[in-house]
Amino acid sequence: MSEGKSAGGSRRLTPGRIYLALSALLLVLAGLARSRLHGVLWSGALFDTTLALVAWVGFGALGLTLQVLYRRLSRRAFFRAAVVLLVPLVVAALAEGTLRALQQPVTHQSTVNTILTRAVGAEGVVVFEPSSEGSMGGVPWRTNSLGLRGPEVPLPRPAEGVTRLLVLGDSYTFGDGLEESVTWPRQLERLLRERFPQRRFDLVDASHCGYSAEHQAQALAHFGPLVEPDLVLVGACQNDHWVRTQAYGFEQRYRYSFVPDDLATPLLGYSLLARKVARGYDQVLLKVGLRDEQSAMLERLADPAGENWQAFVAQYARMVELCQQLGTPPPLVQVLVNLTAEGMAPEGGPLVDRYLEGVGSTGAEVFEARARFAPVKADLRLNPSDPHPNPQAHRLYAEAFLAALLERGWLERE
Repeated sequence: MSEGKSAGGSRRLTPGRIYLALSALLLVLAGLARSRLHGVLWSGALFDTTLALVAWVGFGALGLTLQVLYRRLSRRAFFRAAVVLLVPLVVAALAEGTLRALQQPVTHQSTVNTILTRAVGAEGVVVFEPSSEGSMGGVPWRTNSLGLRGPEVPLPRPAEGVTRLLVLGDSYTFGDGLEESVTWPRQLERLLRERFPQRRFDLVDASHCGYSAEHQAQALAHFGPLVEPDLVLVGACQNDHWVRTQAYGFEQRYRYSFVPDDLATPLLGYSLLARKVARGYDQVLLKVGLRDEQSAMLERLADPAGENWQAFVAQYARMVELCQQLGTPPPLVQVLVNLTAEGMAPEGGPLVDRYLEGVGSTGAEVFEARARFAPVKADLRLNPSDPHPNPQAHRLYAEAFLAALLERGWLERE
């Protein structure tokens, strides 16, 4: 009798087996969520060990708990315990569905790709996987064989007849949430060809979401000798003096340091409920004084006497030196007008003047275009919830760069 019961029991769906199956399903759903975010189906980089551990430990622990309760409690008591354990999951699912039903549609949903990257060269500069295709928030994008956004770069460069520009910057240059064709580097390339139809211009966009000044200097050191530019342009965002990886795409990681990146990335990038909880957590930290507003943090890091600011200025001094080694003029740096209301509004804020002074002290050619933005009354943000610049703002950046190049006479060189 006991053998028959054991044999029959082995074929039953016990709570433990059900939840082990659910843990495997969670892994599949997590991978599909990552592929939806990043436009790439399964790869070694997407199959996160952290997500796997969370799935197996979380669901496994829940399954084992129910298994123990199933064996030791009466059926009625077991179902009561199961309801208590499952209610949070059901409530979370209902809350997520409600938030999605009430969500206001937006034109673009900005999502930075933080997965398809690799470190290359002696500098360890972070680039995207070479020759890959994907999407960010539904916007398609591609990389060339150098791991940069854009078309292939002829190497070695043509011996004559081409003016090559190397562009450095972060997401404000890369065009987070935008088609490549409307980013300011590509708009500038078209403006140059319209202005000088008899000349050939070749623009290499080495920008990358999350780059600080340190990463831009690394990119110049790596790509400069490779592509041999005639001019170097830098789009300086007013957070570039934070000398560390910014990782703004899925919120700023310094806010959620207790959450593993591999778990925070899909949660914050895909779940509206997770974003609500994260914002509430932020507000609690602000109220109790455990975290500064972003503007206050950036202001503190921009103290001219501070170690962080000195390290930031040193990166521009290095870029000037690298340009000298390449035989080009010093880098032409535009302090980009930031569009967030958190201390970096279109009128510029205190950081603009500090950037002009600090970057200018290194010998770099630095300018800003607040006057060009001032007459514009339209909302230049990507969408109401994302302060990244929209195509019209990128057009203004491009026009400002063209005017600065013409003013300095740097385009008169054949």
